[in-house]
Amino acid sequence: MTRPAFTLFEALAATVVLAVSATACARLIGAARRSLEAPRRDVQSLARLADSFMADPTSFGIDVSAVSTDSFVEIEINWPNAQSRSPVRIERLEAQNPDEGLANHVYLVFQSGDGVVIRSIALPETAP
Repeated sequence: MTRPAFTLFEALAATVVLAVSATACARLIGAARRSLEAPRRDVQSLARLADSFMADPTSFGIDVSAVSTDSFVEIEINWPNAQSRSPVRIERLEAQNPDEGLANHVYLVFQSGDGVVIRSIALPETAP
């Protein structure tokens, strides 16, 4: 007695199993893609905030001359028009090795959540 390759019932069951598997995989891939895109958007938003801070610190309540002085170490600013986001921490860093030509800049590190953006400020030249 020979058996046919597939009965109609087996073909229907295989189609249902394949459809359920494809749907589950599509949902997993979609969720993974969304989770990978979220941090990139946050860093881009943080970069835009850092650029607007560098362009006009007074709009965030910070004096322009205070940013380049030694008394400026670390501050927190809030996102404009976004109460649900955590504040952005801005930390001032200076070059550790002045021989590398980086001593005439101050670096501001903007950090919010997992995102980090660095911007530099050229210091005024001092007379020797």
